[in-house]
Amino acid sequence: MIKMNKRGEKLFSIWWFIILIIIGVGIVSGVSLFYSYNLDVRFLESDLLAGKVLKCISNPEGISPLVLEEDFDLYGHCGISQSVLESGKYFVKIEIKDFFDDSNLTEHKFGNNAFEKDCEIKTKITAVNYPECSRKSVYVVNEGDKKYLVSVLAASNYRGGKNSNEQTN
Repeated sequence: MIKMNKRGEKLFSIWWFIILIIIGVGIVSGVSLFYSYNLDVRFLESDLLAGKVLKCISNPEGISPLVLEEDFDLYGHCGISQSVLESGKYFVKIEIKDFFDDSNLTEHKFGNNAFEKDCEIKTKITAVNYPECSRKSVYVVNEGDKKYLVSVLAASNYRGGKNSNEQTN
């Protein structure tokens, strides 16, 4: 009969549990650090919004004729949700000027109009709680060789919150 060393088995099992506890604590702390990190994607949101609006109202053939009308419907024309823009966390300003004399042909504002002034202030100072803004401009030649400067200012102040799998409203 072979005698087994019970003391060695007990010593081995203690170290085994200590290693499992260290690995478990490492995994739990890593996951909790990842999901507690605060994300700020306001600049990306405003940049994407400005790009989407600019792409919608101007194309290689020129400016969409609907945008020159006084009652332009951004929501229906560009497929942007009205409830999102009017939630008070976003702003879009579309400005179309004559390229040569810089006269304003039309201007449309959607969303929280206070963000327009906030974007202007944020260019001069560092303000953490102000919205992130993105301004995009494009030179467009319309039918009949009419030349326009189309500018879109978009702002986002949607904070989002903690990184989690839950959807926030």
